[in-house]
Amino acid sequence: MSGSQPQQPQQPLSPQQQSVLPPWDEKRGLKTERRSSSKLSLAVDSRSDEEAAQQPLLASPTSAKERRSRRGSKLIALSLFVALGIFYIKLLEWSPMLQNTVWQLGSMGLFGGGISSSEYQIAGVPSSCGNAAPLQTLSWMNPADFNDTTLSDPAALDHLSKPASDAPLFVVGCGHSGTTELINILDRHPDVYAYLDGPGMEFAVQPNSFETPWRWLPVASRRHDRWLKGLAERERASHWAIKSPSNICRIGYILKSLPTARVVMLVRDGRDSMLSLKARFPDHEVSGPLVLGRWINDNTAGLLFASDPRMLVVRLEDLSQRPKEILPYILAHVGVGLKGGANGTAGGGLDSGGARRLQAGDGSSGGVGVGGE
Repeated sequence: MSGSQPQQPQQPLSPQQQSVLPPWDEKRGLKTERRSSSKLSLAVDSRSDEEAAQQPLLASPTSAKERRSRRGSKLIALSLFVALGIFYIKLLEWSPMLQNTVWQLGSMGLFGGGISSSEYQIAGVPSSCGNAAPLQTLSWMNPADFNDTTLSDPAALDHLSKPASDAPLFVVGCGHSGTTELINILDRHPDVYAYLDGPGMEFAVQPNSFETPWRWLPVASRRHDRWLKGLAERERASHWAIKSPSNICRIGYILKSLPTARVVMLVRDGRDSMLSLKARFPDHEVSGPLVLGRWINDNTAGLLFASDPRMLVVRLEDLSQRPKEILPYILAHVGVGLKGGANGTAGGGLDSGGARRLQAGDGSSGGVGVGGE
């Protein structure tokens, strides 16, 4: 056939093209079950890299749902973490035991030593003090910079020698030194409101009672000073007073937080204190930390501040033997006067009966029995 085009000889397939062809079946030709896969392979190979890059990647509904589920789980975990953090901080504000535990762990370097470096205590503080938890002294109780707030406040400097008109009062001393008796007498004065509603008439200062020492945590202060001042104003008293033997271990924190505060420290003869404390803790050694050791440690901690003009040290024996002389001295230190004549009685406030009640004790020279701290 002259008009027909001559057939071009068929070019042999290259090895790469042969590799994508399906196997040949003599009876059925190409295997049908692999036609679609071979066509797909050829189509993919024929696309250029640029065309493949321009094609949008379609996520399957299943993978999108999984991503949304994972995102929701992360949000829930984050919300729980934030809620637990807020709960822990609030619990820390209200739990003195937890506060002291965290502070103790921080002092051991668990949080990188931040507490011990920023709040180091003054030299000479005994390692054990008081009978309230945590028994050992921590750096927040007597920080070395306790005078910084006083030195930076001109009003506080003026009140070092002259008490403020609303100066708070802290009655401290080793246990069984007459603090309960003295706070009861002071409560009879119309210008002094003594908080006596705590267990054993005590109010032990805690790390965030006044100024919070938690500079590295958002822990708010309880501001017990404002609360106590409100109670005093309700009773039309200008001063509020609290007592706790354990506060003798925390005088530095008290003076740092409340620079105008006044402190009265009672010191009782060690022999009488030892007998009284031994009667209270009969199962403990006389030389142990709850008997004679406590008297030594508590008075050592308190007398570190004896030269501070805001501190008044009174021997219980002097108070019990010469109440008409010593009581006005204590009142003048607080900033209130006698309500009556110059004979040591106070009409409507202190009276000789209150002074006699201080003397009614167990017959020892201290004059205070076993019944109170």
